Amino acid sequence: MSRLACPADLAHLPALLALVTALCQRERIDGATCQDLRLIVEEACVNVMRHAYPEGEAGALALEARIVQEGLVRRVVITLEDQGRAFDPLSVAPADTSADAEARAPGGLGVHLIRQLSQRQHYQRHPHLGNVFTIEKDLPLPAIHRTQENPLQITLNPHDKIAVLAITGSIDSLNADELSQRFSQAMDQGHVRLVADFSLVNYTSSAGLRSLLGAVKACRLAGGDLRVAAVQPHVNRVLEIAGFTSILNIFPDVRHAVESFAEAA
Repeated sequence: MSRLACPADLAHLPALLALVTALCQRERIDGATCQDLRLIVEEACVNVMRHAYPEGEAGALALEARIVQEGLVRRVVITLEDQGRAFDPLSVAPADTSADAEARAPGGLGVHLIRQLSQRQHYQRHPHLGNVFTIEKDLPLPAIHRTQENPLQITLNPHDKIAVLAITGSIDSLNADELSQRFSQAMDQGHVRLVADFSLVNYTSSAGLRSLLGAVKACRLAGGDLRVAAVQPHVNRVLEIAGFTSILNIFPDVRHAVESFAEAA
């Protein structure tokens, strides 16, 4: 069992995610499942960090991750505890993943992703522990974990009237604002036809989805569009779960994404 108690602040998110990575390595959990676990933990922890305590109050949270094995069946049990205001995350209404981009609210996807990426969830308001949110994810057969964290890097490459943002690394709650800023900077420079090159993006949470949603709305309002290219399978799975494959124009590579603007002209 692994456990970490810390202040409910975004500055401690890397340590909480490191706990998950260490568990995956120790238990030989495959890379795709580890990415799911990291996403689940990020969404659950960030919800506490942003909503559990009144603004300016230094609250706490505790994360516990353990392996439960019954015969040949293994699962990860993640438990999050906090002393903030009583709130059942499972009371959140299901996300409408069929709505178009203009009708989408910028938030509300975190609990949806947790539900879709895990098998069981349970909430209770404990008299001493406060909010206790438990999430269970079944594991496939053991495999060597090879997932490697990568810092976010963004490069803007203008192509005539189209700008390509080459994005490398993981997009999460710690750096998604940087991606939003780079989208805004590109638009401020007159680029409303944008291509996001996701060929080297190995992870995104709902924070990254919010950045994409904000950018596609802004581009379309200005008469352009944001198109996404070369999405890796695990990231594409997150887009599908969140209903983003129906609101984003996604292409197999940058060349096809760039050429699609000429075809639409």
